[in-house]
This record gives sequence, structure tokens and C-alpha cells, in this order.
Amino acid sequence: MAFAICEDLWQDGGPVAACKRAGAGLLVVINGSPYELDKDDTRLALCAQRAAEAGATLAYVNLVGGQDELVFDGDSLIVAPDGRLLCRAPQFVETVLLADLELPAASAEPADPAGTRTCRWPAR
Repeated sequence: MAFAICEDLWQDGGPVAACKRAGAGLLVVINGSPYELDKDDTRLALCAQRAAEAGATLAYVNLVGGQDELVFDGDSLIVAPDGRLLCRAPQFVETVLLADLELPAASAEPADPAGTRTCRWPAR
């Protein structure tokens, strides 16, 4: 499993490329992305593209609600490595999105440890 935070998804390379090198089966992208007209279509296309680049299922988790002048629309989704939409939460509604995913088994070490960081507990 790998994690990316918000803007990381919108940048070429970076954590998405590291996810592929590490052999992660799931990329979780935590977001606080505000609502924009038609951004839901843009998000889905970008998530499908990044899932394919990572070679992993991608779970895009977005904030819903308001903060000051910003409105967050939710619209969380899960995309398969081939870009297929697996499930999607509604916009503007607090929702628990549950999905039963078949993910590849995790390996003990990343496929390419260069440029990746593996954390272990307890630390050795």
C-alpha cells in the first residue's frame, strides 16, 4: 500500500511513480480538493490515468463539507489499475464507501528499493 496527498496526484512522476517502483497494489490518495464545475469528470480521468501509471488500484478519498469560503464535494472513488471505475461516492453527501478489493499480495521488500522508503515497526 502506498499513500499520496492531494496535489501529488496532479503532478507527473513523484509518489505515483514511486508507488509503481515499490510494487504497491493499492494507492490511497487523501484529498481536500474543493468543488469546481465539471471537476468530477477531470478527477475520474486523472485517477484512471494515475492508476494505470502506478499499476495499482487507486482509492481517491476527498473531503466533503465546507470550511470558510471553500466547499468540498466528496466524490471519493476507487479505480482499478486498468482505469475502470469500481465504485464512487456521491457528491456533497457524507458517505462511507466500502469496497471488497482483490489486491496482489504485498512483498516483503519493494520491487525497486532505490528512491523508496520502507518503514518497519519496531524500527531496526
